Amino acid sequence: MKHPRYWLRGLLLAGAMFLSAAFLLLRWVAPRHAVQLLERLTGGEVAVEQVRLSFPLTTTLTGVRLAGNTPEAALTIQELVITPRWVSFPPWTLWIDAMEIRRPLLRVTRTQADVLRWPALPQPEPAGPGGGIGPRWQMHINSLHIIDGAIEFLDQHPAAPFHGLVDHLSVLLGPVTLAADGDGIRPAPHLGPSNPSLAGVSFAGRGRLVGDAGAAAPGYCSGWFDPVAKDLQASCRLEPLAMKAFDPYYHGRSELRVYTATVKSTSQWEAKANAFIGRVQLELDDLSEGDLSIRGRTIVDVKRITAGQEPRLTGEIGISGPLDRPSEWEAAFLPGDERVQGLVERLLEHRVTGIRVAMGGHRLLIAVSPSTEATMTEIEAMSREIQEALEILAAPPIEPTPPAATEAEAASPPAEAAVTPPSPEAEAPPAPEPQPAAPPPPAESAPPASDPSTPVAAPDAIR
Repeated sequence: MKHPRYWLRGLLLAGAMFLSAAFLLLRWVAPRHAVQLLERLTGGEVAVEQVRLSFPLTTTLTGVRLAGNTPEAALTIQELVITPRWVSFPPWTLWIDAMEIRRPLLRVTRTQADVLRWPALPQPEPAGPGGGIGPRWQMHINSLHIIDGAIEFLDQHPAAPFHGLVDHLSVLLGPVTLAADGDGIRPAPHLGPSNPSLAGVSFAGRGRLVGDAGAAAPGYCSGWFDPVAKDLQASCRLEPLAMKAFDPYYHGRSELRVYTATVKSTSQWEAKANAFIGRVQLELDDLSEGDLSIRGRTIVDVKRITAGQEPRLTGEIGISGPLDRPSEWEAAFLPGDERVQGLVERLLEHRVTGIRVAMGGHRLLIAVSPSTEATMTEIEAMSREIQEALEILAAPPIEPTPPAATEAEAASPPAEAAVTPPSPEAEAPPAPEPQPAAPPPPAESAPPASDPSTPVAAPDAIR
């Protein structure tokens, strides 16, 4: 008769207890500790509805929001999924393989007093007994993916409030390194796994711009930036958007009527050591009717400009100045075709040499000046080049090949399907998820679009 192996039973019991303890740790203890750690990192300014952990250490936070959210300024995230790699200290550094931000919403408001209301970003608690986790910490994210986000802009300053939106926003970027201490959270130099060095953050994104009366169009951007060195290189593209999307801004001492007109845009943005240059190509199409009047006097009549010709106008806005100080930017408009050239000459005859537009918390003066034939050709070539470069972000997804039908299916007639007529406002199929390219070396800055020493404003220019 064999004696029972008590040691085997004990081993199995110990293993079961260990697995139960690990389950309780992942299911109850670790999530609560993660919430406490997040509150200490943000000074209690971030609220989380639920936290759960899954094997091995993937953390999912649901219902993330800023505690100081208001109807005017808010930041919420429906779900935040974090896949960590390791933790190192000192200094305290969290290495994250991937972070997915699902269905975030950012709301910004411009009040009637012309003040921008932004969500207040959280600040870590200072180091000390019972406060913070140390004098300094870093978070290195290898890949950051924003999925189906939205940016909402409420402008209460115009006579008729404007409600703009960027929805279905998808952005893929990385790597990203953030550092925090008692002074706040800020971008930090990217630390490579083997050789610490400075590096740019590549990005690619797409979304849909929605304006007044539901007018909408898709847009795409890709490039790279270095927030520490203040370097930037990016290209963007906006598909034709009905100009009525911005109708609240067309009224006042200067009145603009656009009717069925659309605007399409491409742009290129560059910065090197904070020296910023931007070039925005604009194309106005479907100009069957419209006019611009200043103080009751008609300055531009679209019918006269496009009579018997293609209803299309082109031009470019050049912007230059320090990247981190938009209030010091200078801008100039250059015609892209002969008809716009004639329009600019007519504005100059009326002593209108500059137009002020609202941008952020200030008004940017855009100078108008004639162009040359070589400049017009360059504007058209650059617009075409940017459109071709961003074509991959606008391509529809590849449809899967249907499986081959069996003999029985081929012999039987197909069932009659209900056909629903497509809605005229139906959206195009979503583009494939953007893939960021490797950061290229910063290109040499292009010269400004116009000579900044040229006078840009006349006494009776549009204000």
